[in-house]
Amino acid sequence: MQSTIFKISLLSLLFTIFISSSNAQTGSSITDSFDKIMEEYKTWQEYKVVPVTRMEEFKTALADSVAKGKNEISELKKIISAQRIEIDSAQASIARLSESLEVSKNFNDQILFLGIPFQKPVYNSIVWVIIFVLLGSLILCYMVFLRSNRITKQAIKEREQVKDELENQRSQSREKEVKLKRELQTALNKLNEKS
Repeated sequence: MQSTIFKISLLSLLFTIFISSSNAQTGSSITDSFDKIMEEYKTWQEYKVVPVTRMEEFKTALADSVAKGKNEISELKKIISAQRIEIDSAQASIARLSESLEVSKNFNDQILFLGIPFQKPVYNSIVWVIIFVLLGSLILCYMVFLRSNRITKQAIKEREQVKDELENQRSQSREKEVKLKRELQTALNKLNEKS
């Protein structure tokens, strides 16, 4: 895009230099012709005596120079107009490209999350918050598991102790019961013998 503008500017600069050098040559030839007429012909009182044919030749050369200058000016105006059109189209193209670039940047800076567009920094923040919440929940669940596991192991150990104590109590109760039954039987036997 910039190279096109550069080429157009360079072309117009070269054309302008060419036209001004040709104008300078034409202008100098007219000046030279006028100076030649002033030197070549005689002066009468304060007037120059110049043949009409020579004046007509000078007039024709002057008219040709003016016409050529006008043509060159109109050609330069056309070139300038064409260059303005090209510059305007280049600027419009640049504006469209800038707008397209802005849309592309906005699209690339957004991420759809759950069907909602978020800017990348906001999305990153949401993701990190979710990660930290999940990590915190995991740590909390692990700590609850450890606590429950410790309590469960302690309860199992206490249950085993209670079970052992109960078994000891049962066996002691059986032994006492057996002992009491023997004593009772012995006492009954003694009573039966006495009676």
